[in-house]
Amino acid sequence: FGDDEMDRVVLLENLPEGLTPSLLASTLFPSGADVGNMVYGNLKPEDFVMLTPHSAVLRFESAKMADNAVNSSIVEERLLEFGQHRVRYNKARRELVFTGKHTGPLGVDPERVLGPKLIVDGDMPTKKFFLSHAATIHLRNLDPSTTKQEISDFFQTCCTLPRDVEGSIEFVTCYQGLPTGKAYVGFDEHGEAEAAMALCESNGSLLGLGPNKIIMKRVKDAFKVSRDRRSARSEEELLDSLDNWEKYADPEDLEELFANGISKEALDEALRAIRYHNPTFSSLDQAMRSETINPEKETGGMYRELVQTYISTLKECISTPENPGPIYESIFLPDEEVDTEIFEDEPIRQEELKKRREVP
Repeated sequence: FGDDEMDRVVLLENLPEGLTPSLLASTLFPSGADVGNMVYGNLKPEDFVMLTPHSAVLRFESAKMADNAVNSSIVEERLLEFGQHRVRYNKARRELVFTGKHTGPLGVDPERVLGPKLIVDGDMPTKKFFLSHAATIHLRNLDPSTTKQEISDFFQTCCTLPRDVEGSIEFVTCYQGLPTGKAYVGFDEHGEAEAAMALCESNGSLLGLGPNKIIMKRVKDAFKVSRDRRSARSEEELLDSLDNWEKYADPEDLEELFANGISKEALDEALRAIRYHNPTFSSLDQAMRSETINPEKETGGMYRELVQTYISTLKECISTPENPGPIYESIFLPDEEVDTEIFEDEPIRQEELKKRREVP
């Protein structure tokens, strides 16, 4: 530090062994806490220098911020906690083992009994996380300050596509929500996890991801499971999967709808909105059968069912002056004459809707 910075430098002594600049920064001045940057400034690990294993100096943005930290009872409490070991605990439960029999009213529910193994929360990734990735690895001994962004950036060189920062990393915390130094990292394509494991040294340790030496292992299925390989799809194939709802419809049904004033543009707009805005029709409906949560349904089966039900419902709602149909007639009393005047205004309404859909 320069001579002109000494009035904003603070000395820390009698620190427990094993601390790092990043751990000091994240523990003493966690981001977003205690009005953070306003009171103590935007402190980074490079503002901390370890003089000895038991002493360090830190530089603040101003002398006033240094005084705020020295006189802060909150910082004082955090310093006192440095010498204490926080006990981290998690829930544990016995595993359930399938007996090979089925039970229940219909005799289709798998019968399970308590097995010999004890499963602790965090010993394995969550079911949704594990099933939504082609492969998963486990990281241990992470520095508490390591972020999802840093992990994503580190493994990006092993991946074909840009990584999903939030969805592809799962931190393991204890029952109180404290970090345990463990995390699961998911990979979307086959071969990416193998490329990540190749970064390890011969003893399974990994360097370069934070200040600590990381222990990395591949997460495997408890039983041998045959997983299909995801085939790469072109942009045209992806757009066809998203937009081509007509392949699920009967051409005769569509001709009937078109003849009664329901345009293809209107159907495109409605079904595209449902397809794009409902996550049910993405990972759940498009998953490979070996990875899906609903293996009894074929890929795209839920969207096919939606399209066919939607068109069938529209056909039931078709009304004409000559044949208003039971739905339109139900709005009138049994002995009341059916008023068909609304059909005279329908062409005007259809024309207005068509103009609204036109792209300027």
